[in-house]
Amino acid sequence: DERADAAAGGGGSEPSGSLVDEIIGLKLRTANQEATIDDLSSRLRGSDAVREETERCHRSELNELERGRNALQCQLDMARHHETELNETLASQEAKISELRRERDRAEADRNALLL
Repeated sequence: DERADAAAGGGGSEPSGSLVDEIIGLKLRTANQEATIDDLSSRLRGSDAVREETERCHRSELNELERGRNALQCQLDMARHHETELNETLASQEAKISELRRERDRAEADRNALLL
């Protein structure tokens, strides 16, 4: 083509059709690659945003679970304290009952001694 252009007087100063087609093809591929890069960058930003939101939600859930655990631990501690108090009261009542039974037994023994 270049020889034909030179013979026709074109002197090869203008690019041949195949060179123009290559340049246009390169420009199109470059534009497509840039569009692909932009698309991938956008997807990556979206993915990062989703990951960050997921992590934020996870931290929030963990904090809520920790607050719930602390509240349950507080209730458990209160229940143990009440159990201790009830056990002490029970032991005291059992000691009083034993003392009253001893007094009753002594009184019965005194009464029986008087009846004889």
